[in-house]
Amino acid sequence: MAADQGDAGGQYWMGVCCLNGYGIEEDKPEARKWFRKAAEQDHENAQCMLGLCYLNGLGGRESPCEAVKWLRKAAEQGNSTAQDSLGECYLVGNGVKEDPNEAARWFEKAAEQGDADGQYHLGVCYKYGSGKPHMPGKAIQWLTAALEQGHEAAQAELQNIGQTTETDDTWGGIVDGAISQFKQFAKSGGLSRAIMNAFMR
Repeated sequence: MAADQGDAGGQYWMGVCCLNGYGIEEDKPEARKWFRKAAEQDHENAQCMLGLCYLNGLGGRESPCEAVKWLRKAAEQGNSTAQDSLGECYLVGNGVKEDPNEAARWFEKAAEQGDADGQYHLGVCYKYGSGKPHMPGKAIQWLTAALEQGHEAAQAELQNIGQTTETDDTWGGIVDGAISQFKQFAKSGGLSRAIMNAFMR
């Protein structure tokens, strides 16, 4: 078997099978073991999964510091899931000193790769001015991108933006303009119904 022979890809997939019970009995400690073997060979997906195991206590002890260590290795290789998760660690100070600017930097890297969670988090950063300037237009742009991928929390944030229209002139002008454009896109079939629903409910 490739995993037993030291193949990093095989070790990673063995970890995935153990974690989810694919073809074998579910065994989270065994999954963590295989993820570590692959991660130590610089396999970015395994590094990400090992970090998430430490972050959530899957298959063993929870260790935010170890989680950050492995998530960073994967994030630096361009893994968007790791980038978003590392951003969350910086946002709340989990395993690392709280740093909204660093959080936003990692969210942006994930968002630019099309990661829905990264797009959502970056939109929230722009919405509330956390690690990014308070820019309603940018917030709508990134939250909409996340919503197009079915991100439910992005829909809630966009609805919240719409509800502030009457009390916040800054948001109101931008949201009114966005809704007008979205209506035009929707008529031409260029915008998903979900996005229209987020603004018009």
